[in-house]
Amino acid sequence: MTISLRDQLQAALGEAYIVDRELGGGGMSRVFVATETALGRQVVVKVLPGEMLGQVSADRFKREISLAAQLQHPHIVPLLTAGDAGGLPYFTMPFIRGESLRIRIAQHGELPVSDAVRILREVASALAFAHAQGVVHRDIKPDNVLLSGGAAMVTDFGVAKALSASTTTADSQLTSLGVALGTPAYMSPEQASADPLVDHRADVYAWGIMAYELLSGSTPFAGRPGAAMLAAHVTTDPEPIARRRPAIPSGLAELVMRCLEKRPADRPQSADELVRALDAIGTPTSGSQPAGVPTLGFGRRVGRSRRVVAVLGGAVGIAAIASLLLARARDDTHLRTIAVVPVVVAGLDTAREYVSDGIADDLTAALLQVHELSVINRSSANAFKAKTINTREAAQTLGVDHVIELTVRSTVSGVRVNADVVHATDGVVTWSKTFESDRNNLSLLGDQIATAIVAGLHVGAASGPSIRRRRQPTPEAYDAYLRQRFFADRFASKRDFDSAVVYFQRAVAADSNFAAPYATAALMYTETSGSYDLSVQPAYARSNVLARRAITLDPSNAEAHAILGSIEIVLDWNWVSAQRELERAVALDPSSAVAHLYYSLFWMARGDLDRAVGEARDAVHLDPYHSFGAWILMFELVATNRPDSAIAVQRQIDGINPGFFALESFAADAYREKGQLDTALVLDRAATKVNGWPTSGLVVSLAALGRRAEAELAYREMVAASRRQVVLNELLGRAALAAGHRNEALAWLEKAMLAHSDFMLMVRYYPDMRPLMSDPAYLHMLDHIGLPH
Repeated sequence: MTISLRDQLQAALGEAYIVDRELGGGGMSRVFVATETALGRQVVVKVLPGEMLGQVSADRFKREISLAAQLQHPHIVPLLTAGDAGGLPYFTMPFIRGESLRIRIAQHGELPVSDAVRILREVASALAFAHAQGVVHRDIKPDNVLLSGGAAMVTDFGVAKALSASTTTADSQLTSLGVALGTPAYMSPEQASADPLVDHRADVYAWGIMAYELLSGSTPFAGRPGAAMLAAHVTTDPEPIARRRPAIPSGLAELVMRCLEKRPADRPQSADELVRALDAIGTPTSGSQPAGVPTLGFGRRVGRSRRVVAVLGGAVGIAAIASLLLARARDDTHLRTIAVVPVVVAGLDTAREYVSDGIADDLTAALLQVHELSVINRSSANAFKAKTINTREAAQTLGVDHVIELTVRSTVSGVRVNADVVHATDGVVTWSKTFESDRNNLSLLGDQIATAIVAGLHVGAASGPSIRRRRQPTPEAYDAYLRQRFFADRFASKRDFDSAVVYFQRAVAADSNFAAPYATAALMYTETSGSYDLSVQPAYARSNVLARRAITLDPSNAEAHAILGSIEIVLDWNWVSAQRELERAVALDPSSAVAHLYYSLFWMARGDLDRAVGEARDAVHLDPYHSFGAWILMFELVATNRPDSAIAVQRQIDGINPGFFALESFAADAYREKGQLDTALVLDRAATKVNGWPTSGLVVSLAALGRRAEAELAYREMVAASRRQVVLNELLGRAALAAGHRNEALAWLEKAMLAHSDFMLMVRYYPDMRPLMSDPAYLHMLDHIGLPH
């Protein structure tokens, strides 16, 4: 019988500690909360996982970690003990009540300058003390800064050094896993190039990266794969932070950029110097946001740089990165972030609006291939289509510096498209060109426009544009696919779904080797499972066939891999295969909102809510107006006790898709968490009206208000509706629990488990489901699925 790590840890700790629960991964460690029996206090126990057995000497690790245990400072989380559990090294720390700086950033994005300066000063003082004792952290990042009682405390001091110093094999995977030497987003150039003489100035660099993130909302090289990010630390100058946030004091901006110098000798030479510099700057009171940068309540700047350097394995050497630099495309700083907006649909029948949308979508997809550009995804840009808009207003709302306006007109044989590249600040048209295409070549038009823009504005490689030509489908298949995508993107009613299915069938009948319709249809069935009379299992089974067909025809289709990853979970509870597909999807296309969104769902199911929120933020950052992504983010924010942030997301996209009842439903959950039950009830009734039968949230709100008879009636109406149409069993279980029928709730949830219903992965995070978390029958269901408690 296989012994779990938790049981192995409990056996090693004996009666001195009672292991209560697992918190999830922390870098290369597994993290548990335990109760120290002698003092009755909670502690955190971090254990190196089994795959490191044989790579790390437990005795040497314990000796190395003991050095860090000597650190006693108000802003350092102390190490209490160290040992090994059946040969696996572990160490204990106090359990700090509060939140990590990572969660604070996820919730608020860029911080008020005064808050950022205070936190940064406290972290710098902790670094100064540790460096004076000869201890270098090597992994400074927001995840390792805890906020408790108004103070910042740095955790995991010396752990990265202890790991690298106690490695016993020459070909250890520690470096490639990215913890022994740091975390890619915060790694100094000397760490990225595997310099063995890394010293305390690597912490100064990481502190600078963290400061950049606190003040601007993202790290300098966000959005790049790990190896490309390492290369950027060595070869690429970050955008001056003063450009991203002009309101910060000039002295603070200068200090941050000095910390990010490539050469250690050019940085501040000690953390003490950071403290003195911050004291000299003072504590400003301005916490203003830069104009026109929406935060959606979760604080990510819309529009990020996505320079992609060739993937490098293991440690990245200076010579290799230098050769990459010589081959790099020249950077045109005047065109960095863009959105494609079909503002005018002139001379087209309303029924042919899909042509305008399709050309804009194809142009967006083609421009996403240009690594020097950050492009807002199509559904967000399309929120402004066919409107008389102020270009500056649209650009500010989307967080871009340029907008590409498309004017599409019908001609006798096809269409004529005028593309204007408009500067966001002054509305000046910086580039313009007209294109014509007959109906047989519409599928090439987006690529042609993208190629012309890249060449005309000198964006991308010096040798010329590098837009990858996609396979050209038959004209009939492409026309049907554009119609399919038009209705699938609307995602507002059963009629839209049925129309999209009809056009999908026409597209593949006209060209069975055209991959895009299959991928779009797979996404349709996955996102509508449990709705529109589609039971979860049949919907996912259909999606499974479609996604695999899309991958067979186009192995590089990131969305199809992401969908397949979610299917592996729901159909088979196959977490290993699911993670592999989802990681491949994100690697294939880091700009895919769908890939990040499904990866978010994976981490939520696995119990790592912080990482889940991070991936969902990435998805909504890439596609701010996508309703499905918004409601997943809202759900996760409520699950992590951030109702205000969830409400802000709902307000940001309110009116974009009024038919999507889940937005009102999850906003109601947020207001319930705030104790505003009357507001929650209004939203629950609105969601019920759109939904067609009472939502589970309505039952919960009525019960919370003490209106038991109405709650019972709403629950029974849900049960009656389930006999006529698809109503998720797990939501019936939630409603039954709220109405006071615990056994019925367990019965509904068991049906959901046996049916492999996807929402079973999420329902346990509803605050009103907490009473079941001590019920053995419910916990057995979670164990059966493989879900952490």
